[in-house]
Amino acid sequence: MKDVKDFTKYHADKLGISEEDYSTYYSTNENVAEYEGAWKSYEEDLMIMIGKQFPSAGKAIDNFKKWVKKYEIKGNNKDGQPTWELKLKNNMKMIAQRTSRFASYIITLNGKEYNTQYTNTGLGYDLMKLLLKPIEQYESQIKATDWYSGYADDFKSWKSGNSHTDTIKGIYLELSSSEKKKAYKIHSKEAPKDYTYSDFESFDKAGGR
Repeated sequence: MKDVKDFTKYHADKLGISEEDYSTYYSTNENVAEYEGAWKSYEEDLMIMIGKQFPSAGKAIDNFKKWVKKYEIKGNNKDGQPTWELKLKNNMKMIAQRTSRFASYIITLNGKEYNTQYTNTGLGYDLMKLLLKPIEQYESQIKATDWYSGYADDFKSWKSGNSHTDTIKGIYLELSSSEKKKAYKIHSKEAPKDYTYSDFESFDKAGGR
């Protein structure tokens, strides 16, 4: 981590204590104003909040380590919150500006801006498209499918299920002929019996879902 000392000094000065006392207090007290709850460091905060956005199952920190090649603090905003620069495994650069003690970030990636304070920002989808091959995208989305969302009582779940189905169909259209055959096998393996297809032709006509 680069320039962490600068942030320690900033917050120590803000509290009117020495850097050493601040470091000790921060490491032993979970109720420091700037680091409530389970956050143990800026670094862990970054890994958890950004790691959740990557297209992988599993723990957020593991996902972060899988997809991020390099990361470092490049500065801070007027509130003393760190500005991170991340280099992804595909060599693309991401800027993550932490905005508050509630672990929100303004993300800049590939010319677009996302705010993690809100749900459904599109960041997860865009990362999937940037980092995974089409057949990998298809498999990840099939594995994340709520097969029975169509029977949900609440409209939100039903709508989310329909949107997910449209995403899968859109990815399927991008596949080559050989990849579509792989997609058929993936679907047959993952789908409940009620949602499998008896032949590839009917599967293809359904858009792969």
